[in-house]
Formats: sequence, C-alpha cells, structure tokens
Amino acid sequence: MKKGINIWSFPEGSIESSLCLAKDAGFEGVELALAEEGEIGMKTSEKDLLKIKDTAEGLGLSLYSVSTGLFWDNWLTADSESERETAKDIVRRELEVAKVLRSQLDKIDPPKRESVMEKLAQAAEKTAPASPSPKRKEPER
Repeated sequence: MKKGINIWSFPEGSIESSLCLAKDAGFEGVELALAEEGEIGMKTSEKDLLKIKDTAEGLGLSLYSVSTGLFWDNWLTADSESERETAKDIVRRELEVAKVLRSQLDKIDPPKRESVMEKLAQAAEKTAPASPSPKRKEPER
C-alpha cells in the first residue's frame, strides 16, 4: 500500500513547495485539487499542468487523484440552470486536469442533503393522491 496526502493538508504556498513537503514527510503521492483560480485552476494551461506533473515525477511522487471544493457552491442538482451549467463545466475541467496529470478523478461530490430532501418532498407532493387513501382493515384475530 502506498501513502498519499491531499494538497489541502499543507499550508498555503506553491504546489511545488507542498510536493517537496510531501516527499520529505515520506508520502509517495499527492491528491491535487482544482480551484477556481491558481496553479490548478479552471483556466490553467496544459503546459502549466505538465510542469506540475514533471515536478512530481522528478520528486518520485505520484499524483493519485484530483479533487475539488468547487461543488460546495455549484451543485449538479441545483434549481438554477446557470448553477447546474457551472457544475458541469467543473466536472469537464476536473476530467481534463486528471487526464493531463494522468490521475484519477477523486469523486463528484453529491448534492447537499437538504437539496435532495427538498426535491423528494416536491416529487411526493406532485404524486400524492388528491384524496386520502382508504385505510386498510386489519385482519381479525
């Protein structure tokens, strides 16, 4: 089994400095994270991503996966079409980054529990009968 660590475990700084810290701490790989902006952002070039990959390889580190916190504010199940489209853009970009880095995609975060519960309640209201169902008779004993 190999030991890895998420990039969010390190103090703010460059990805290169975090990779060096990971190596020095005995980790064999790192999970990177897609952000809105920054070294691994929504608009980071393939060339810049390849530099990060080369740095990791030079240190003997694997880039296990790519995660993101961008779904915390952009849900695939949002009521807003605009928010859903933004979430889809994030998924596409996360896949592109993972492909360039030859990493796995960590996961697509599920929607907020409250959002799912609201949608279930709305669906239940739409499918509920107009009048109450007759009560079933209990069998006599």
